[in-house]
Amino acid sequence: MFNCHLKYIEKGAFATLTELVYLDITKNTDLSLSVLSNITYDLRNSKIKTLVANKLQCSNGLSLILKIKHIINLQNTTLKELSLAGNRIALIEHKLMTYLPKSLKYLNVEDNAFIFGVYLYEGDFLSNIERLDIGHAGYYRPDYEISCNYNSDNCDQNEETPHKTQSEVATNSPNQTYQLPPKLKYLNIANQRISLPTDLNHGVRIRSRNSLTHLYASGNIFDYIPSFVFSGLQHLQHADLSNAFCLNITKEAFRDLNMLSLLNLSRNLLGGILKNQASSDLFKVFPN
Repeated sequence: MFNCHLKYIEKGAFATLTELVYLDITKNTDLSLSVLSNITYDLRNSKIKTLVANKLQCSNGLSLILKIKHIINLQNTTLKELSLAGNRIALIEHKLMTYLPKSLKYLNVEDNAFIFGVYLYEGDFLSNIERLDIGHAGYYRPDYEISCNYNSDNCDQNEETPHKTQSEVATNSPNQTYQLPPKLKYLNIANQRISLPTDLNHGVRIRSRNSLTHLYASGNIFDYIPSFVFSGLQHLQHADLSNAFCLNITKEAFRDLNMLSLLNLSRNLLGGILKNQASSDLFKVFPN
């Protein structure tokens, strides 16, 4: 059903397909995210393993909130892969993570428009996730599709979900800890415009109980990498921090990364500190 110019999917359209294991409704921009409520309702008794719902929204327009009602019917399925890339999602409704199926191993929400939200502290609920893609494939390039229906009755244009801003969360709950899913091994946050240490200047840390081995964080704004950023990532083997405008790295930044075998710092601005003799301390934690 990829790019089939679908206008609407009624509840019940997939209800009889109890043996369905794979469904892809990508690039049907007239459907909008709200169609997920109908689709997931029909899939609740199916054998669905993979659901791909990328680009159900036009590229240009207001950002959206992924809501519990969109995915709640997947809670008791055996879904392993869910992809919601390119849907202009900016926020995830509070506690939505608790309604995702425990069987989920791969979540792809690339090329969305995420901003800071309480959902960042709810990673523990994704108990079996092994791969999480949140990055951007590249720079934003709107499609400007004339066929997009901006006034669709399916859009939740008038619905608002209260959410806390970064400063509100930080002020009310100091020394927060990012809850990485405990089995997560692959994390892609490339080109998300994350700023260090600005986005972590309220005592936010990463919880040490994690399994992360691969981190792809190129294309962000890591002008300065303080010592606490990688604290707790003792299983990390591959880290891509390229193209991040990095000017300085504290000598203790990599002290916990005993398992690291590949570190990509290319296309940064580290010439100044690398010329300094003291920069040798930066890499002395790695085996020869």
